[in-house]
This record gives sequence, structure tokens and C-alpha cells, in this order.
Amino acid sequence: MAGIVLVGLAAYGVLRSDGQETAPGSEDAEVTVATERAVQITGAGGASIAGTLNVPDAAERGPVPAVLIIPGFGPTDRDGIAPPGGAPDPLYSDISDMLGDIGIASFRYDKRGSGQSELPEDQPLSFDDMVGDAEAGLSFLAERAETDPERLAVVGHDEGGMVALRLAADPRVTSLVLVSTPGRPLVDVLADDFVNQTAVPDPAHGQAHAERLRSVVATLLATGQVPDPEDLPPELRPVFPPDRVGYLQEVFSFDPVAEARRVDVPVLIVRGGRDPGVSAIDADNLVAALGPEAEVVVGPEAGHTLALPPVEPDGGGGSSDTMHSQEFHRAIPGVRRDEGLLQRVGAWLAAGLGADEARAASKQEVAVTATGMRFEPAEQRLAAGNYTFRFTNEDTVPHELRLAAGGRHDTHLAEVTDVQPGETRSFTAHLRPGVYEMACHLPGHFESGMRGTIIVEAAPPTPPQPRTYGGLL
Repeated sequence: MAGIVLVGLAAYGVLRSDGQETAPGSEDAEVTVATERAVQITGAGGASIAGTLNVPDAAERGPVPAVLIIPGFGPTDRDGIAPPGGAPDPLYSDISDMLGDIGIASFRYDKRGSGQSELPEDQPLSFDDMVGDAEAGLSFLAERAETDPERLAVVGHDEGGMVALRLAADPRVTSLVLVSTPGRPLVDVLADDFVNQTAVPDPAHGQAHAERLRSVVATLLATGQVPDPEDLPPELRPVFPPDRVGYLQEVFSFDPVAEARRVDVPVLIVRGGRDPGVSAIDADNLVAALGPEAEVVVGPEAGHTLALPPVEPDGGGGSSDTMHSQEFHRAIPGVRRDEGLLQRVGAWLAAGLGADEARAASKQEVAVTATGMRFEPAEQRLAAGNYTFRFTNEDTVPHELRLAAGGRHDTHLAEVTDVQPGETRSFTAHLRPGVYEMACHLPGHFESGMRGTIIVEAAPPTPPQPRTYGGLL
């Protein structure tokens, strides 16, 4: 079993509120309990792997379920896609935050060779080593005092999903979430990505790249060689680094269907409808291999990182994100995640890991009434948390209540529709800090004033309490 080093054990100092270690006896040291803690684990081959442990307050009452978040292809770190000089896309951080909000711990880490994780000079990059790093992360969670080793799940994103399929053989894994994960040979997914991505405006240009990609991969698998970078189009050079031939052979020969057939735990397949590479074909192939109990959820407007199209200055929607386009990430000031899709992932994990009871205990109720083409109250201020919206129609005509992030009317977090006069219906939602909008989109109703605002503020912080660790946790 891989060794573990925890940054922040009492013997090595204490954690500041920002999760960073301070040396014993330093003047600015303060004893606090941070939700997130920076840690180091020992991965495959002795490599030092840096990551972040997120532990919810519920762990104070006993061990909680936990999720290992495995990063994907390209320039990624523990938080998500991190293109050099570009805007980050913090998918993994967002997943971790969502899990913490519903009482589930998580560990996410910098992929070896990125962020603060090392790639030893004497070790070539290896897919098998990435599986070993993930196994070390699973061991770290299993051995923590705050987490329940009987309730461990894995979330993997694209390449991380491939790693998760292989890691599922570990008996400690109770369920998998595969986000934007190939269900075909990788060359087919990348070829589709080149053809479909909007970063290449000329379809014929994209098709030429796809054909060149297939040719290079065929030669790679047959001879173990890739062309010199100068002999490749600029768009293909990042795909075939000449010093990563062994790794490239591993990932391009990876058979996700064969791997999926060996999985014997519940699986949720998550994808975005605007993903230019991973598509319904991949999900269908995985379901066929995993069996009929595998579930699929799709965010129709989401892309490869479950992000919604960027909003252009004129209010229109932009193009979907491509799998590996750094230009896309340079073009947007921030990322709007499909929060509804994240909530569905959280609900599935909570049910499978037994976190529903704690989540239900913290649920609060919000009453909304429809009367005279108005919502009453039209504005509410809430703390972040879990809520049941109870909608009563006291009007004389049918109404609906749809909840969306402010300004978004095409994607709803939750809703009740066709609520008849005198009827009461409800839905549940987890609300993070931000502005949300209530709306009735029946013809003419929104325009007549059936709209309202929910302002969600951060929950007041829990007063920090000192914690004593005993031994290696």
C-alpha cells in the first residue's frame, strides 16, 4: 500500500484557515479547523502527489462518506483545467464544493507532472502509474478518521474516467461516476472532437486533422513511433509529445468497453450534450458493457466540463467548449457550470453512499404562493443549504414554478409544472451562494409579473475548534 504523508498533522504544524501549513511555533500560527486541507500522498513509484482534502462539518459527528476525484487529460490540476496563460475551468473544485455541501468528503489532486505533483525524472509518464496514484488517493481516504472506508466512491473526468474504470476492481470502491468518459477508442473520440469543435471554423480543415490523427495513431500502435513535432499541424502537436510514446501507446490502446465489462458496482454516466468529442455513442457503449443498471444523465446545453455556453456581451450564447481547446478557455472570463447537472450527480452519490439522511435533516422549507399573477413573497433571502420549495397556487388559473440561476431561462435547477388552482406541489434544491430567479413560463405569465428573486448568502462560518490527531490518520 502506498505511503501517506499528511500536511498539517500536529507534529508538523497546524493549519491556517486557508488550509496552508505553518511551522510549529511560528508567530502567526493559529489553531483552526479548515474545511479544505492541503495534503501530500505518496503515489506510484514513490512520486509525491499533492492534493486537497475537503471534509464537511458533518464529520464532527462521525465518519462521513467520501469521494475520490480523478483528473482528466491535458493541463489539469486538482481544481480542473488549467491552461497555461488561460482562464481556469475549476470543474473538480466545483464537484468537491457540491459534495461538501451535502455532507460528503472528497480528495482531489494534481495529476503527476502538474501543479505541485512531481513526475520523477527517472520515471516516464505511465497510465498504469496514474492508476497507482488514484489507488493511493483511495487508500488515503480509507485511512482517514473523518471518512467511512465502507462508503467510498470515485468520480473520474475523461481520462480520469478511464482510470476509474480500472480502479473499480479495488473492493473498496462502492460506486463510480464517469464524467465525459470515452466509450470508444480514444482516437475516435479525438477525431470527432477535431471535426466538431468550433475552434476550427472550416469543417474540411477539421476533417483533415482527424484523418491525420488516425494515421499517426495507427503508426504509433504499430511501430511505437510518432512524427517529429515540426512534421505535424500545430493543432496535433500537443497530442503527440515525442517523450511520451509509452504513455500514448497505453491510452490509445485502452479499450473502455472491455474495462467496463469488468466493473461490478453501480455506475452513473454523465455527459454534456454540447461535448464535441464524447457523445451519446460513448454513453450507449458503456451502458451496454456495464449492464442495464448503469444510469445516464445528460445536460443538453453543457460541454465537456459540464459548463454552459459563455454569455456574449449581447446576451447571446457562445459556442460550446471543446475537449482540449486552450483558445476556448482564454476567451471566457469565467465558467458557468450546469448546476442542475451537478445536483443530479450529488443526489445519486448521496443515495448510494447513505448521505441522504444527513442531508434531509438539514433541509429547510420555502413557501411560495401564486396569487393575482404574482409570486408571494417576490423576494427572499436565504442562507446556503438544502431547501424544499412548497408552491401553492391560490390563483384561478394553472401556474408553474421554475427555479434557475439568475438570468438563465433555458436551464432550470428544479421545477413544478401544471400546478392547478388550489393545488400545492413541492421540489427540493441545494442552493449555493448566488442569485436565483423564480419564474412561470406559461404563455404571458412571466411578462405579466410572475417572477421572483432568491438571494442566497454564504452560511455563517462555524466557530473554529481545535482538533487533536492521533497517529497517522
